[in-house]
Amino acid sequence: VFALKDPRGMLRGAIPGRHYVAGMDIARKDDWMVTEVLEVESQQLVGVARSRHQDWALQKAVAISCLDQFPNDRLLVHVDSTGVGDPIAQDMRRAGYNVLDVIFTPRVKETLLKNLVVALEQDYLGIPKEQATEWLWHELAQYECVKQPSGALRYGAPEGRHADGVTAQMLPAWGLADRWEP
Repeated sequence: VFALKDPRGMLRGAIPGRHYVAGMDIARKDDWMVTEVLEVESQQLVGVARSRHQDWALQKAVAISCLDQFPNDRLLVHVDSTGVGDPIAQDMRRAGYNVLDVIFTPRVKETLLKNLVVALEQDYLGIPKEQATEWLWHELAQYECVKQPSGALRYGAPEGRHADGVTAQMLPAWGLADRWEP
């Protein structure tokens, strides 16, 4: 699905005066809870956190540790508020974060995915290749579109694999969509 370009940028903390948009894919047991932060001005992935198999309080602490590297007044957090994500989004809002709830439907997911495909194909979005992002590069490389017997398309990771980083990447990338020409 994705035509990956060369790595660009590096993970780092905030630069004064810059703006940030984040995405949180919520999960705890079978999948990973992933938080990714993009810098608006450079359109680069600059922060990432991933955890699973922990108490919700610990999972949120990992996400908050990532988000707290960036100024709250210059950060918008897109949260997958579908299902278990709703109470986490509410908790993040109570903690003072500017949260935008995203409810995933097949149509919303397809829209977010198409935006991310354009962003990566056109090299609008920079993803560093570091030890901390190797898993994300693998997820992007294996992401697939499979036609179901019903004729519907299913987007995601192959059986037994994960796509949580891709989902977390779709959310903040949507926050930058107005900067890209499809």
